[in-house]
Amino acid sequence: MPHDLILTPHLNVQRASQLTWMAKHLDWQLDHPTDMPQPVAQSGVFEQLGSFLWEATHLEVDTECAALEAAQESERSLQFVVHGEYGQHLPWELLYHGASATTCGYYHSPYLYRGRCAGAPSDESPSAVVTPVVKR
Repeated sequence: MPHDLILTPHLNVQRASQLTWMAKHLDWQLDHPTDMPQPVAQSGVFEQLGSFLWEATHLEVDTECAALEAAQESERSLQFVVHGEYGQHLPWELLYHGASATTCGYYHSPYLYRGRCAGAPSDESPSAVVTPVVKR
């Protein structure tokens, strides 16, 4: 059973549309790699989209690192559980924050299951709950 990190992204219609467009554009780039001036992995598009997704979650690096460490200690994978009206179709697997990639060993951990689950987490008491602060 995976260790759940609950994401409740703060997305309005406009921001969700922008992220949806970026995700579709990334899909197109991956489907048409020869039409690009440089390889997709070198273009920075993964990091850009992942950073925008990170901003939408208002997730703290320490929260993510703690969830990853807890998953490692329990030898379970880390699963993102996405709540919210506009965020279900977005590629949360690309969630990216430069500091967390180096601080947490993010990309090299065998325990990071970069998957997601809509709806209920895998157990009744989630390991970490992230609720964004609404900024006006």
